[in-house]
Amino acid sequence: MLTKRQNMMEVIKGGNPDRFVKQYEAFAFVLSTPYQTKYPMMPAGPGADPVVCAWGYTNAWPEGQIGAFPMHDAEHLVCPDITRWREYVKAPDIDFTEEDWKPCMEEVAKIDREEYMVAAFVAPGLFEMCHYLCEIQTALMDFYEEPEALHELIEYVCEWELKYAEHICKYMKPHILFHHDDWGTQKS
Repeated sequence: MLTKRQNMMEVIKGGNPDRFVKQYEAFAFVLSTPYQTKYPMMPAGPGADPVVCAWGYTNAWPEGQIGAFPMHDAEHLVCPDITRWREYVKAPDIDFTEEDWKPCMEEVAKIDREEYMVAAFVAPGLFEMCHYLCEIQTALMDFYEEPEALHELIEYVCEWELKYAEHICKYMKPHILFHHDDWGTQKS
């Protein structure tokens, strides 16, 4: 019988898996990078106090809801005008030392790489970040009304994410970088 990792690789390569893959069973998600440890992204659970994330948006998780979502009232909105995004949006520092990465690397070292794929989890994605910073209806309108400014913001976030990915790969040496987003189907 194949390990969970081997079975997933057979599926990815179009080979011969010996069973159905159960969603993410082959992934050992690691959520302890220095960035994730220093900058919490979500409240502890429903009804917990809101959390201000590293990019400045505030996530709240009201009782009775299935998850957290950014607050977009006037007090909490990070980027009220996409044409002036540079005034509002500041990428968080991710230049952590090897010592800062040590707890994460120790967690990774405990993962059986024959059984599991070490998976770095990155969220929010580019589209999510746009609507977290700008509010979803406004971000969607900005795609239509201010595409140049929104594209600049996306490039800025993307450059930050690429730098973060370099750090993840240097210290964690993951098999995969699992990047979550809500893009849906896109046409070119």
